Parts: sequence; C-alpha cells; structure tokens
Amino acid sequence: MLFVKIENDVVTQVWDTLPPADEKGWFPAVEVNQPVHGRQGKHGHSFDITKNPVEIVYDLFDISVDERRANMIQNAEWTVDAVKNSPVVNPGPEDIAAAEAKRDALIERLTAAQDHNTLDQIQFDM
Repeated sequence: MLFVKIENDVVTQVWDTLPPADEKGWFPAVEVNQPVHGRQGKHGHSFDITKNPVEIVYDLFDISVDERRANMIQNAEWTVDAVKNSPVVNPGPEDIAAAEAKRDALIERLTAAQDHNTLDQIQFDM
C-alpha cells in the first residue's frame, strides 16, 4: 500500500510505508494503469486526489517490437563481456566459447521474432 501527503491540494510526498500516525494530510494511494512489462513504458505520472484511495495515474507509451528486439539483442551482446570480465570466475577459452554460442543462438531467435508474444517466450526462456 502506498500513502500520499497532500498539502494545499498538491501531493508533496509518496511513501510505501506507514506515515506517522500523528501527522495530518496522509491518504492511502494506489497505482493504476501499470505498464505491461516489455510492451509499455511510462513517462511520468499524475495524481487524482479526488479519488479515495488517491490514484497514481501513469503516462504510458507503447514499445514497438523492433525497439524491444533491439534492446534484447543489445543485452544479449553484453552477456559475453559479462563472462569475460567476471570478477568471480576466471573464464577459460571454453567458457567464453560457450557464452558466445549461447549469445549467437539467442540473437538468432531474437532476429527471427516478429511479435511481442515471441519476445515474451524468449525472455521467459532466458
């Protein structure tokens, strides 16, 4: 549960813990219209203080399949660097080759993906 403090009809604070019981101006709040993971993002938010609980309303935007695929491919590219630069394990040539093969297979699947459902499945498999 979230709580907002309203002063002069303006939200001045948002807490995810109980506010002080003796402090006035706190109201319960809820987040509405949450973005769909991987398919939408949020630019910002506004508050509807006429509602009880107060609604935190997000300004959503859609993420295209092409944008999402490009981001996932970029993340896949970094996986080999993560293995090479691992502070915990001193990777040998076979470890790097295995990471490169995994990356290449993943990029091949991502490149072929044409919709969010396929990208969701690839992300789930990772």
